[in-house]
Formats: sequence, structure tokens, C-alpha cells
Amino acid sequence: MKRIVYFLFFLLLSVNILIGQDIIQIDPVRTSKTTLALSDMIESIEYIPLETGDKCLIGDVFPYNIIFSTNYILISSNEFYLFNRAGKFITQVGRVGQGPGEYYGIAWPLTIDEVNQRILITHNPGSQDGKERRLIFYDLKGKHIQTISIDVRLGAIFRAKSDDKYVMMHLNNPVREGIPPFDYSIFSADFKLITEKIKHVDYTIQPDYSLGSITIPGDERFCYYLYNSKLHVRGPLNDTVYSISQNLSFVPKYVLNAGRYVVTKQMLSDAALFKSLIQDRVFLTTVFETDSHVLISYRFNNKDNYFLYDKKKHGSVLFNSEAGIPNDYDGGMDFWPKYQNGNEFITWYNAYLFDDNKNRLQPKGSKIAIDKYNKMRKAIDSESNPVLVIVKMKSL
Repeated sequence: MKRIVYFLFFLLLSVNILIGQDIIQIDPVRTSKTTLALSDMIESIEYIPLETGDKCLIGDVFPYNIIFSTNYILISSNEFYLFNRAGKFITQVGRVGQGPGEYYGIAWPLTIDEVNQRILITHNPGSQDGKERRLIFYDLKGKHIQTISIDVRLGAIFRAKSDDKYVMMHLNNPVREGIPPFDYSIFSADFKLITEKIKHVDYTIQPDYSLGSITIPGDERFCYYLYNSKLHVRGPLNDTVYSISQNLSFVPKYVLNAGRYVVTKQMLSDAALFKSLIQDRVFLTTVFETDSHVLISYRFNNKDNYFLYDKKKHGSVLFNSEAGIPNDYDGGMDFWPKYQNGNEFITWYNAYLFDDNKNRLQPKGSKIAIDKYNKMRKAIDSESNPVLVIVKMKSL
């Protein structure tokens, strides 16, 4: 019987590979550790300490509080701050308040539109039904241009065609907004609905408030990356990674199969069941891709795991670190990206973490790279603004 099951599994795997869709098996218990480290995988690493001053004291930075463009970095930390790509502070963008061009409540950076020389942020002032949403436009000097009301929560913004017009994507999050029929809604730059994609997995949330709130790490997050000039996405409670073509079709590319460790809709419909099983389930958090590998992070048993899938050999390994890819390149902290733009993999660290770094693997990179890291580390202190890290991967 087992032989028949294995045969059917490998037959299914072969069929999916032939049609361009890989099944990536995620087994947090049986996957072996790898000795691969950063020196095996990267071409270069760049550190960008953000300028620290009285006009731009940032503090901690969390995911979705930072966005990038070719020449700029925008960070949200109560208020918005614009830097150039060398880390030099340019200006504050708007300010907290209730006047024209001001924001309060929930505000997120959406995009830096260098083509039209403007910055866009989304703003939810805190209405009871969550539907009072605004889009605020600023110029690159931080001055208010206009504010418009919108009735969608935008999750990403990207160029779908060569005419430089933006297409805005709304991730329909069923955990917070009921049960929509589709996971994704795509709007034009003037907020007209273009299409809806990916039929939603239907389930009903039945929380037990005596057990406290249910937190779903990873699956609440809008996971996306840009690779080969295409946006790739994985939505909530969806085990499939899709690439989005220029005609806005969603093409299944990878199926992330956690087997018996998967989070089920039955768990989400029963708070007591969720609480009892949460320790033994895989929560996908991020997905990225190089020419040769897929990089996946997930939480299991209250720990972060960093997983590498070989696209050619169709095999998987775990990195031997609870913080990312072990950094044996320049002696810095272990690396895991928060964003991907083509061959650039970007993350950031709050400055005080450099003092606490206990990794200290023997660096194997060039003397120039090691000296640059040590010079940067000595130039900052625990009160400095965060440091951006940009890694360029090589093809293995």
C-alpha cells in the first residue's frame, strides 16, 4: 500500500513539474540542516545606516513601515521620513494631526512614485467599520498635494504594463473583513475594479473570547516579491504562490505543502482547537526566489525556521540558524530578507542589535567587505536609526 501511495505522490509531483508548478514539501521535523551559509550564496552585501538627527529620530521599524524606490527610502515611525538610498535624511512627509494633509490613527506607506514625483500613503483614521480610508499624496519634498477617499484597503502597488500606469492590489483578508468571494481585487490607478482573482477558501470564524485573541503569524500577512519583473504573491491561508503576468492573470507556480502540519480551516473555525494545535503547525511567513532556489520562512513550535528549496534538484534543507542565513561573509548578523526587488534582497536591523550580535562566525568574505562592516558597526551606537542591508544573490 505504501508503494502505491509513494508512486501516486511522485506521479503527481512529476505532472506538476511538467506544467511549471512545483510542489515544495515542508516538513519541520525531518528536513535536514545544511552547512550552506551567506558566503556560498551572495555576490555582495551593502549596509546603509540611516542618518540620525533631531528631525528624524525613528526608533524601531517593523514590516510594512518601510518602502523603497530606485532613489528613495520612506519609513513610517509615528510620522513619515524620507531618505535617499545612501541613507541621508531628506525631509519629513506630512505630520500627525487632523488638518489637510495630516494623518492620525493607522497610516501606512504605499509607494514612492518617482515617475510622477509623488509619495502615496494609505490612511485609516479609525472609523468603527474600518471603511473610512484615504489616500494621501505628497511631493518628494514632503508637501501635501491632495487627499482622496477610497473604499478599499490596498496591499501592494506595481507596474503591470509599460505605460507607467500603476495597478493597485487589494488583498481581501477574510480574518478581518468577513468572507469575500476572491482573495485578490485589482484596481486601476483611478480605483476602478479591473478584476478579481483566486476563489477564496470558505470557512467561518467562531472565536471563543474566553481563550483570548487568535493570532495567526504569517498567514495574516500579504506575502509578495518581485522576481523576473513579475509580482509573485501568496495570500492568507493559501498554499500556492502565484506569478502575475502583464495581462493580470495569476499563474500557479509553487504549492507549499506542509502535510499534516498545515493550518486547517477547521482550526480557524474553533478557537479551542486552534489553541490546542497551534504548537504543532507550520505558519508560513515569507517567500522569496532566486534563479536557483526558493527561500521560505515559517514558524513552528514557537521558533522561526529558514528553508531553502533547490529548483533544479527539487530538494530542501533548513539553514542552521534561528535568524536566517548564517553570516560567515563579513561577521555580521545572520541574514533574511523582508523585501525582494529582482536580485536585491532587502532587510533592516535596529541599531542596538549590532551590539547584541553574538553570531561572530569566522568571516570568509574579502578584506574590503569585512573592513566595511567593521567601520559601519563602529560608526553607530544603540541610539542610532536602523541600518538597511541589501544583498545581491548569485546564481548557484
